[in-house]
Amino acid sequence: MGALFAFGLAFAALLPTVAAPSVTLTESELIARSRIWGRHTAPWSAVGMPKPYTLLPPPGAEVMRRALIGRSRYRPAEGVLIPVRALPFPYRIHGWFAGEGLTPAIALTNRAHRDYDRLINAVMRQTQHEFDPVLSNKEES
Repeated sequence: MGALFAFGLAFAALLPTVAAPSVTLTESELIARSRIWGRHTAPWSAVGMPKPYTLLPPPGAEVMRRALIGRSRYRPAEGVLIPVRALPFPYRIHGWFAGEGLTPAIALTNRAHRDYDRLINAVMRQTQHEFDPVLSNKEES
């Protein structure tokens, strides 16, 4: 039983290493760079439709962060989950925790990506999807 618990914790410990890697977009591919897992490329044909990212904190749960940053500068967590079939096994763990089964996935969030709005629009354009404001997790109820 203890070994099974340790195995589960090992997967949970891998989550931060693959959840929101550095992302570069080109005309032909999406490039994900993780500090631990390195550089991986995926053609746009392997990139699925972005979905709301369920692993973000809910808007009312960040009382301390709002107090430390200040009410005027605070911005609620926003993000999307992007299934990318061409990514290796560690990204499948993230997909599993985010509710995508064993589909490899990455997240684009305003906390991990400075140019979040530009990235979202570029991914939507490249994957031929229209922007849906619900993806920003603002209207989840």
